Amino acid sequence: MRKGTDKLLFMAAAFAGVTGLSVNALHADADSRRSRTECTVSVRDTIVVRSGTQDLQVSTTDSLADPVTGSIDMGAKITISAVTREAETNTHRLTIDATEAVPGDWKVTLRSGMIECAGTATVKGSADTKRF
Repeated sequence: MRKGTDKLLFMAAAFAGVTGLSVNALHADADSRRSRTECTVSVRDTIVVRSGTQDLQVSTTDSLADPVTGSIDMGAKITISAVTREAETNTHRLTIDATEAVPGDWKVTLRSGMIECAGTATVKGSADTKRF
């Protein structure tokens, strides 16, 4: 009976050691993700509510690999038809339609693989936009 008890204690200790290492490794990974700086988007222009397409220049703090996709909060009522890499490092041109855009500050997001960059775009009404 002593051999069986020793074997069981050894297995329990080994399991606890492995589990402890796994938990510690998970905590270290989570801490390293938190300590990394978040990727941000800087929007160079103000979006104007007007018909037709317009280009919006943005830059990111991280380099994004193709393909890059973009989105703006649904409430802004802006569609992005293309995201094009510019010659300047970490700079992209978004081709947008702001025909029905809603004035205000809206979250803009660029994604590439596992990288997501976010920032704020400002939408202002054009001179012919009626206020209700």
